[in-house]
Formats: sequence, structure tokens, C-alpha cells
Amino acid sequence: MAESVSLKIQPQYVQLTDETFDGKQLHRIQQALVQYDDLPEATILTAPTGTGKSFAFPLPIIQHKNTGSVFSKRRCVIVSPTNALIEDMEKQYQANFPDLRISTLNKKSLDELNAKGPARWNALLKTLRENEIIITNPDLLNFAMFGGYIRHKGQKDVAEVFALIDYFVFDEYHLYDEEQIANIFSW
Repeated sequence: MAESVSLKIQPQYVQLTDETFDGKQLHRIQQALVQYDDLPEATILTAPTGTGKSFAFPLPIIQHKNTGSVFSKRRCVIVSPTNALIEDMEKQYQANFPDLRISTLNKKSLDELNAKGPARWNALLKTLRENEIIITNPDLLNFAMFGGYIRHKGQKDVAEVFALIDYFVFDEYHLYDEEQIANIFSW
């Protein structure tokens, strides 16, 4: 005979800050990203599920645009461990941030550009140049970092990727394996 136990779990609420953005009160991680220019060069931010982390990632770009800067663009690469998460994030961003240029960068998107061989590196750089939010996976970055695209004659150094991007976000960090985490630290 099985016994049952009844549990009652009280809801937990994430504390909001006093800061607002676009008329909404912000959680701490959102506040930190609105104040992006004040963050150290390498920053690790953590927050529990439901705190609006994913929606905070574009805030430095939106904040930069709101300052009226027309000559400089800000770009972000969001690294997510699965293609399902990448596709979901792209749909959410396109629905909620219609003024941002958003693209995925993975095998599927490069194949859609009909980029084969050496043209794949050029398509990757073009995607980075033409968008403000680029959502990709760690495998594609690993391949680029370790020379997978630049082995072809005439290819530029992978440092060009870093020159184009203002900040990287490694989403769902807890899902990365040890090798991927080591690569993140090397970037």
C-alpha cells in the first residue's frame, strides 16, 4: 500500500528594483544590463528562472539606440546550447523587439544562405555585420575559433568576429559541458 504526502509550496517572487525601462519595473539582472556601460569587461550574471534574463539580453542595444547614437551600432551574440532554444528565442525576440535586427547563426541559417566552403566564413561575417542580435550555438563558435572556417585561402582571422561584437551572452550556462565551459573562458 502506497502512502501519499501532501506538500504546499508557497510562491516565491523575484524582487524588483526601483529602476524602470520602457514603463516596466526591472528585476536585478535586467537593471544590470540596462546599466551595461558600467559593467566590468567580463561579467557573470546569474538569476533564477522567471526573472526575465532572456528579455534582458537586448537591453544594452535598446538603451544604446535610445541615446540617439546614429554612428555607432551595438551588437550582441547570444550563445544558447540547443537549436530548439535558439529558434524559440529568435521567435520571442522578433515578436517583442520588432525594431531590432535579429538573426540566428547555425548550420541551418548558413545552409539557407547557400554558403558552401570558403563562402561560409563570409556568410558568417555578413550575418554578424547586418544584425544587432545574433543567436548561435557553442559548436559554431568553437568551429570558428579553432580555424574551421579560416583554413580556406584568403580567409580573415577569427579576431574579426570579436571586432564586430560588443558583448557575448552565454545563456543556460548550466547546460554546458566542461569542454564548452573551458572554451567560453578562452573566448
